[in-house]
Amino acid sequence: MCDNFLKDSLIKDGMVYNIEQFCGYLWCDYKTYGIEDYFDDEFKYKHINFLKTFCIFIFALYIFLRRIDVWLGNYKGVYSYLKKTYEIYIGYLMVMGVFMEYNMESNTCSYYHDCLNINFGGGDHLRSSTHYYRLYNEECPSVMELILSYEESNSEMVDDDCGDDCCNIDNICDTYIRNDYSYYDYNYTISKRGEFDTNGWAEPSGMRPLHINSKAYDCYNYQIEELIISYIKLNEEYYDNLLQLIFGSFIVINLVIMMLMLIHECDGEEKEGKTSEHRQLRVGA
Repeated sequence: MCDNFLKDSLIKDGMVYNIEQFCGYLWCDYKTYGIEDYFDDEFKYKHINFLKTFCIFIFALYIFLRRIDVWLGNYKGVYSYLKKTYEIYIGYLMVMGVFMEYNMESNTCSYYHDCLNINFGGGDHLRSSTHYYRLYNEECPSVMELILSYEESNSEMVDDDCGDDCCNIDNICDTYIRNDYSYYDYNYTISKRGEFDTNGWAEPSGMRPLHINSKAYDCYNYQIEELIISYIKLNEEYYDNLLQLIFGSFIVINLVIMMLMLIHECDGEEKEGKTSEHRQLRVGA
């Protein structure tokens, strides 16, 4: 039978959410939804809606500039340049919106943990609880990739010389589930943990070192869930930074145009002053 201790969970929004399950004779199934239905792609559509709203805002500015063009007088040339710039920017936003909508593909990843023995039909079957999480435009990382990413983004905590005092990430369950090993293989490896082999290899079997010193930090706070949350954050930061770049470039464009308008006005006043002075000199002559 399916063991009631098997628990599936979602990792999103920086939290781990358990999914309630019921158990049948050979398998566990969800009460209402499949695993994909628990991910609503809110992050993706938040960015798409921002681009659409921003595009509408700039288009409204563009229409406003066309309306007031007849009142601008000497500034028509500057505002004509501004309108052309907005036309290009609106097109850019439309392209980015299409890019995010059709190319920001989601990928549901899994990590297996807390393996158990399911005895059925005289055989020992290896089953596990599972963490599910979602990435965008990126392949699911291995445990080593999760570790390296976390160490790179938290370099101030990394101790390359921690040795036996390093925190460890247990990935034996994940590895054996993916390779369809039996519970006997899994149990044998667990029983051999901590033993030295003929080459003096002392790393516990199925453990991967996370170069954070257990004497300085509590290893309980740096388990696989924390590494996955950090990886998701880095993945989403790329798109957050993209929106900031889009918005920031719009601000810079407007600042540059305001400076051009100011320079244009100063040049106009200077030319008008010189013309007036020249007229006075001619009258005096």
